[in-house]
Amino acid sequence: MGNPSALLILLVILASSIALLQADINEEGTIYPGLNGDELRDSLVSHYKPDMVLNYDDARDVMFSEIDQYNDSVTCVYTGYRIYLNPSVDPSTDAYNKDMNTEHTWPRSKGADSGNAESDLHHLFPTRVHVNSSRGNAPLGESDDTATDTWWRNDYSLTSIPDSYINEYSEKENDTDLFEPREDHKGNAARAVFYFYTMYSDVADDDFFALQKDGLYEWHSIDPADQRENERNDRIAPYQDNKKNPFILDSTLVRRVYYADESQNVADPQNFTATNIDSITNELSWQKNNAGNDVMIIWNTSGTFDDPVNGVAYSDGQPALIGTIIGRTSATSYLHNELTTGQTYYYRAHSVMGIDGGEQYSSGVESSANTSQISGDAQPGDVIITEIMQNPAAVYDEDGEWFEIYNNSGQSINIDGWIIRDLDFDEHQIQNHGSMIIESEAYMVLGRNDNSLTNGGVEVDYQYTDFQLGNSGDEIFLYLADGATLIDQIEYDGGTNWPDPNGESMYFDGFFTADNNYADYWKLSDTPWADGSGDLGSPGYANTVSNLVADASSLPEEIGLYIYPNPYNPQTTIRFEAPVGKHLSLRVFDMLGQQITELLNGKNENKQTILRWNGQNSQGLDVSSGVYLMVLQSGQHFISKKIILLR
Repeated sequence: MGNPSALLILLVILASSIALLQADINEEGTIYPGLNGDELRDSLVSHYKPDMVLNYDDARDVMFSEIDQYNDSVTCVYTGYRIYLNPSVDPSTDAYNKDMNTEHTWPRSKGADSGNAESDLHHLFPTRVHVNSSRGNAPLGESDDTATDTWWRNDYSLTSIPDSYINEYSEKENDTDLFEPREDHKGNAARAVFYFYTMYSDVADDDFFALQKDGLYEWHSIDPADQRENERNDRIAPYQDNKKNPFILDSTLVRRVYYADESQNVADPQNFTATNIDSITNELSWQKNNAGNDVMIIWNTSGTFDDPVNGVAYSDGQPALIGTIIGRTSATSYLHNELTTGQTYYYRAHSVMGIDGGEQYSSGVESSANTSQISGDAQPGDVIITEIMQNPAAVYDEDGEWFEIYNNSGQSINIDGWIIRDLDFDEHQIQNHGSMIIESEAYMVLGRNDNSLTNGGVEVDYQYTDFQLGNSGDEIFLYLADGATLIDQIEYDGGTNWPDPNGESMYFDGFFTADNNYADYWKLSDTPWADGSGDLGSPGYANTVSNLVADASSLPEEIGLYIYPNPYNPQTTIRFEAPVGKHLSLRVFDMLGQQITELLNGKNENKQTILRWNGQNSQGLDVSSGVYLMVLQSGQHFISKKIILLR
């Protein structure tokens, strides 16, 4: 028998050599630090692809009994659903009888239907049977919440957006056949896909990978491997030639293998638009690219920009690229405020993918907006009083009094500093601690109480003090901040010539150019507003809407109307819920009560329906920026929501 010490030394040297052969890793944990692209990919295949794996039946048993079992329990990676496994029963059979089976992160129909590809544990995970079936062979990606058909969590599913724990749901969207795992599994799923496509590219569907690649890189970046994922990697290795998933070991591999070319074309954000909101604010809006990448924005006043450098992270407020950085964001809009009035601001937006030195930027898209002067020096008749609630019945007068104004001019007007007074001693100066903008052709509600829970359900835009509306007769005078320039006035008499409301508002029924201080132009409201407490009126929107019946009332509680985004450009999503079989119409009106278009008219076929409006009228022509009214009607009932279109 040889020298045991010499044999031990030989084994140590041999083990070290094998380790070095399998993974040339530097002190920072970077695998093959000098390699990129195809050369790196070939090296990973050569040293990390297992020659021997378990057959599929054994692989499932090991996954349930050892790889993913903790305290005799196994958890579905898509829903958090957990089952107890009886140690004395076949693990796969026991799991299946408890609604759990095996998910191929890379679907069988896309190349994982036989051989090592079918049973490689690095892409197999325990999932609920129903969720596995729901995903099918759909690609992984970000689903628009408003378009998601099924939300999966624990042992149940929803068909509408959850009110809580939204990050713990996986989502299935049927129209585009897309599946989005819950947040804590996105990075794990991404690394499983990159592993599979790298090791089994000879059988993997190339188009299927290309469809997901950019989105998965984003998930890999924002959800790095945690302790549990590394532990799972360690548990699998002994069953697969001691080969681990290298994409879990080294976070730089995805970038270095699949994004090694610095000129990698990351798609720009779509419909990037800068819109002036008031004299010191521009609103930026955009849609993410198809990969759902974050966006970084730069601004300046010159209109000339430098390109961002791949691999460099830029911080919010940093002077760079001949401008100032508006930091990286996952949102789709941004308010750029505290600007200089009368100045043109230029913006460039870049999609950005990757983090921590792996940033890749798109070529960029540009827009600009001028901070126009918002007039406070309106002319008489530019803003008119259109509706008054002086005698509410659902709540006390001190809680429920309000009046409505309308901007009849062609410009946005700042009413901050304006004065409200009567002929007695009531007087209030509007102090909004900044601009108080009423847009052209828009309504605004001013009231004594802005709490909709106690004011009768009114959305009050501004709460005033020291001003009351008399029931028997009173006056409302609107003055500029100088206290001398009268913009509009109403002097009602409490019933002699004017209406005498009790639980309803009185509204101006004439043309906006007519004298609104003429009693015959005022009528009593006969329609309750949505979410109100029973009083009649239309605070904040047109007082009469064509084609709506006079005795319409709010829709039943089981019917809901939701609009997102709002404000929007160029398209908004309308989601409504209603019992199947109801006859519904969904129409768009301008604030003069004229119908713009009809989006739906017929029997409701689904409990939840999603439609989109692209800002066009019934002739297919783009309508102008402004405030519109979306009206969902069923029989004698309707609900309405204001929407704002920004061009």
